[in-house]
Amino acid sequence: MTNKPNTTLDRLRTALDTLAKWPEVSWDEVSRVAGEAVPLVWDALKDHGVWYQLEPADRAALYWALSTGQSVQTHRPSPVADGRPVLDELSRECAYFAVHCEGRHECWAAAEGRYEEKEGAAQLLDWYQGYTPAWRPEVFRILETEHQTLRHREDGPPVLSHVLSRVHDRICDRDTPRPDEGHYTQTALRLASLPEGWQIETMRRMAAGTLPGHAVDGAFDAISALPRHGVELSPMPPP
Repeated sequence: MTNKPNTTLDRLRTALDTLAKWPEVSWDEVSRVAGEAVPLVWDALKDHGVWYQLEPADRAALYWALSTGQSVQTHRPSPVADGRPVLDELSRECAYFAVHCEGRHECWAAAEGRYEEKEGAAQLLDWYQGYTPAWRPEVFRILETEHQTLRHREDGPPVLSHVLSRVHDRICDRDTPRPDEGHYTQTALRLASLPEGWQIETMRRMAAGTLPGHAVDGAFDAISALPRHGVELSPMPPP
């Protein structure tokens, strides 16, 4: 057996160290490394024989991270306010998948809590899908409108699980959802059209604070980018 997997993960650690140093490191260097980091961990997953053992939601997350890394690589320079969150997201995703290769969480501290997020997202999706199509857009309406009104308060933006609970209470009280002019209904329909793994990953990102419309758009953008990485979209996008 070759030592390629260890070499690949060593290169990944070096890449993540570089991402962590921005803005001390130039954006040209960081953007280049951001485009290389996810392919490195993808190679490591394949080298360790675990890529095809991953759950669909995890494969969707890796594909999404590939798209994010490529976007960082091709859009420069980046405003400081926008650069740090996306670099942290990339580092966390790479660390999460590196754990799948090594099984050692202590070596990839950035991945802490990431597994629980995925498990929670699957439960949130089940909860959301338990509502009728008439109520699903209402979940997104509340999330988006309250995100705008509450983001400057001390308690922060709305939490997806709390919104789902409130919708549940309204259904039990025989309330009716507010009329939707189409935006939130369209978001719900687009989410439902995604493969289940992509739905779980999209829900995870919503739970982390991404607006529903932006999260769903991000999923479709990531899928559209897959052919650049040699992933076919026919007859259906993976996973």
